Amino acid sequence: MSPNTFPPDGGSPLSSPRLKSGASRGHLVNEKYVQGQVLGPLVKPPITRIQLVRYAGASGDFNPIHTVAEFALAAGLGGVIAHGMLTMGFVGQLLTDIMGPQGRMESFSVRFKEMVHPGDVLTCQGRVSSSEQVPEGNRVHCEVWATQQEGKQVVTGKASFFVPNAQLQK
Repeated sequence: MSPNTFPPDGGSPLSSPRLKSGASRGHLVNEKYVQGQVLGPLVKPPITRIQLVRYAGASGDFNPIHTVAEFALAAGLGGVIAHGMLTMGFVGQLLTDIMGPQGRMESFSVRFKEMVHPGDVLTCQGRVSSSEQVPEGNRVHCEVWATQQEGKQVVTGKASFFVPNAQLQK
């Protein structure tokens, strides 16, 4: 699967069966978000050490606990750990994939709960906590999270985004 992994049927990252058949990434036909609606999943491939080195370069975070095993072991971490902001970025990818190119992120915050290690497969999801239909579109408030392959939540958070009517009706 590609880094932009979606459900095996190729459907939308929104988990409503009605959406999977007719919706594509970021283009939800006349969709109104409803409380309790599941967002996702977005499943990322296993974290690699190369990915961590590349992320260190891109972010400027060269703390050796993310790239040097000996340093991370000496720090008591059991090995290198992924950057927390990398994991947050994956959850952000889920949200931007859902809201599409015309959507607008209004707020996004997370709490880091567990360390992420090379080899971990992260699944990013969310759930709509409330939604407002306004004349210009939908304003959506949701809870978001990422879990690793054993089901442990590594990140939890909240986000709000806006999807304009023009996009909802494509």
